[in-house]
Amino acid sequence: MFFQIMFSAMIVSAVLTLVSQRKHFLMALLSLEAITLITVGLMTSVLGNPAEMDTTLFIVVVSFAAVEASMGLSILVSISRKIGTELIQTLTTSKC
Repeated sequence: MFFQIMFSAMIVSAVLTLVSQRKHFLMALLSLEAITLITVGLMTSVLGNPAEMDTTLFIVVVSFAAVEASMGLSILVSISRKIGTELIQTLTTSKC
């Protein structure tokens, strides 16, 4: 029960960071990654040990987290190469 409350508080703080972060694209990506890792931790604390629960669900969630991180970083690199900065304020639909 303690871990569920702790993970819930961590996910709320990560979502608040994502909503309030409007300057750097990297910080938004890091808060999204934190949300996915907290979700994996919450899933393991609620459902039990990964060896006891359905490993397919665990592998799918971790795979989606890895894909999300790699795609976010590739978008960040392409934007910073094209525009020269990773500030969200400089991103408009005409530049991307």
